[in-house]
Parts: sequence; structure tokens; C-alpha cells
Amino acid sequence: THAVIRIWYSLCISEEDFSSLLSALQDLVATDLHTLTEDVMEISADQLSKLRDVWGTWLRLAQRKGPWVAKLRQEAISRNLGREGGIEHYLHAIPKEHRISAQRFFNTGIFASTENAEDLRRQNPTLTGRGYHWLSNTPKYHYSIPMDVLPFTGWDFSAIKRSCHVSSLPEMYSIYLSQNIHKVAEKLRKNQVKFQFILADILKIETFLPASLKYDRITTSNLWDYCSLTVLLTKFKGFLNGTNPHAVMLTETDNWVRNFMPEVVHVLPQLWGIDDLIWKALQDTKNSELANSSGMSAVVEYFNITSEFLLFLRASLLISSTDKDLASLKRKKRIPSLKSLVGSLGLHLRDFTRNENTVFPFKWALNCRRVTMLRGYERTLEWKLL
Repeated sequence: THAVIRIWYSLCISEEDFSSLLSALQDLVATDLHTLTEDVMEISADQLSKLRDVWGTWLRLAQRKGPWVAKLRQEAISRNLGREGGIEHYLHAIPKEHRISAQRFFNTGIFASTENAEDLRRQNPTLTGRGYHWLSNTPKYHYSIPMDVLPFTGWDFSAIKRSCHVSSLPEMYSIYLSQNIHKVAEKLRKNQVKFQFILADILKIETFLPASLKYDRITTSNLWDYCSLTVLLTKFKGFLNGTNPHAVMLTETDNWVRNFMPEVVHVLPQLWGIDDLIWKALQDTKNSELANSSGMSAVVEYFNITSEFLLFLRASLLISSTDKDLASLKRKKRIPSLKSLVGSLGLHLRDFTRNENTVFPFKWALNCRRVTMLRGYERTLEWKLL
């Protein structure tokens, strides 16, 4: 399991890990996924061919000599002018005991917990691709990991710290992730889970799913930031298991403040009194460096922006209404309430103002999760069938 973690995250890997990676890529290129996994995982043949193009490219790139991935990473770093300031801000915000190990990862890109980094001589081709990069229209592969995407931000630091608490972040994360991989492996051995991978427009996904299949949990990540909320809810509510009163669909938004309500960042803190917010952060964390040196991220969890979020949610439901609905609205003297807008979709929204979410928190506490680097505006809603 530790080999998997190193291949996930590390710029350089050992000869043994490199051999395991090549073997896995060769199997994926040569064998159908459902055969390789004994029907635990499946994907359509045409979509699998798109993934095989990537796996085959990694196999070819793996034959390159010298520190070629490290050079691509350095090129990406040189293009990111805000990286150094971002690292400094991040290191100020996390617990002091973790700063040396975090800085080492920033410097080297090597995610090693107990191994000697000098023994990691092989370049990791899986950190390259065309995906997010602004030059992705060209056939050349680049270091494809954005500078603000870290191994430490993909998992809940608070949960990790309960599992293992040492000064080295890579060691903590390796232990925690290894435990989770073992749990998943055990479920795989017992045939308790099955995976279907679909590479398609999310709004056309129903063509790939059995019409009779219903789900107790549907999570849509933060697609709300990119798709009409009403379209998402209408599209997926039909897949909820109507026989399970606890079946729930989750919708998340991360970018609502940045994209639609920037006054939340630029105006509200001044109205609330930034000094009072810093004092609250200091009382909560007992960390003057965090409270005074981390800007808005240190205080954002201490001012209540639920009323602003309710305005955004209501607007999201209204703006994605049909033309017929909007014409009807124009004839009315009052805008429909949030409850009536939700009810018109045949759904019930769990009351997040009363902490009724049961699957996923409406919002996260930040300062106990500084390593995770949340922005503080992430919100999650839970929807049930009426």
C-alpha cells in the first residue's frame, strides 16, 4: 500500500515501485478492466481506449533517461509567480511541528515517509499529462499537477491526526491512507463494492446507467459551480432510492463567493470588524501567528454568511427556472420562498441552519484543518425526495 501512495504523490520513486508501476500499466493496456479486476470494475470499450492512450503514453515516457519529470516540474514552478508567496502563507498557517516536512515536499516534490529520498532514482511519469495546463492543445505532456494541489489538501487533516500524530506530514498521511487502502481492499475481497467508470458529459450520464438502478447516496461534488442547480437536481433525483427514507443527494459549491458574491470577502469583514474576528481566531486557536499572519483565511469561519448563502441559493433556483416559470414569476408581486422553490422540484432540503445534514457537513471548521487548506466558503446541501 505504501508503494501505491508514493506512486500517487511522489516526483521520484524507487526502482521497485517503478517496476510495479510499469507492470500495472502494461496490464491495463493489454487487458480489459473487468477481466483484470474480476468484474469489480468496468468501463465501456470506447471509453477504456481513451484511458489506454494515457497509460500507453506513460509507458513510453517512462523510457526517458535523466530527471525529465523534475525538469517539467521546475518549468511549471517558474511559470507560477505566486507560488513562493503561497508557500510562505501556507507554512505560517499550519502547525509549527509540520513545517519542516511540508517545506521539504515543496522543495523536492518527493513524498517519502521513512525511505531515504536519495534511493528514489526513478522519475514518476504519472504526474504528467495534458489535462489542466494552458498548453493542453499541444501533444506535448507537461507536469500536470497545479501548484495549489498538494497531497495534504486532499484529505481531512483532523481525521488523519486522530489516526496518527507525528511531526512528518508524509508519515502521518502514509499511515492514514494505508489504513484506508486496506479497508477498501478488504471490501473488494468480500465483493462488497463494484465500480463503474464513465467518461462522459455528466448531464448525459443516464444513457450509461441501468434505468432500474436506484441509489441511496448520490454526490455531485461541486458541479453546481459549473451547471444549473435545478438541472442537476432534476437530472439526478430520479436515481434516488424512493424506498429508503434516508436516501440523499448532495450538492456542493466552492466558488459561489468568488464568482457571484465577492462583497462577502471585500466588504463584510470590515463591517464585522476585522480586529474582533482576529481576536476570535486567537481565542479559538491560541496561535497568535495563525491569527495575525494568515489573512482572511484565519478568520473566515468566525463570521456568519448564512444569509448571503441563502440569497445565492434562492437565486440559483430562480435563475435556472424555465422561461415559463420566469414569465409566471414576473406576474407575481413576491418572489417564491426557498421552501416553495425546493418543493416544486419534488424535493426536501435538509435545514442546514439547524445542522440537519447527516452525511456531509454544511460547512467545515477551518482552523483545526489548516493543513487541508480549505478556503472557508465550501458549502454542501443534502436533498431528499418528498
